[in-house]
Amino acid sequence: MQIKRIGATITALLATLAGTALADATSAAAVGGCDSNQLCLYRSTQFRTMALETANRSDCWLLEKYGLTYPWNGISSYVNNLPVNATLYTYDNGWWNTGGIPSGSLSTDSTSNVYFGFSHYVCTGSATPWSQVLSRN
Repeated sequence: MQIKRIGATITALLATLAGTALADATSAAAVGGCDSNQLCLYRSTQFRTMALETANRSDCWLLEKYGLTYPWNGISSYVNNLPVNATLYTYDNGWWNTGGIPSGSLSTDSTSNVYFGFSHYVCTGSATPWSQVLSRN
């Protein structure tokens, strides 16, 4: 009888934990309207004005095309639901890694980081702007 009670208690505990984890995953994926397995970059703080949304895990995007660099607002907020990091790059007599957006991270206001306003490219995974430029020429 004692074993059955312990088994029932463990089963109930595991079900509760699984339900909590599922609810947390669902709410995290819905942040800012950014789906799971997506990188979302916004021109405004608080996840307003989504400018770039991608599920690609190894590619680069010219931020100027999306209004996500100077003279526009830059990346003012972001959600990275991808399983890979996103990296910011600037070109100034060579390519410079100017910052990153770790996998699973988000920011409602990234305007205090100057590179989020002045970087030229964002790349996901192992992609780099120099490899992308060379492969597209």
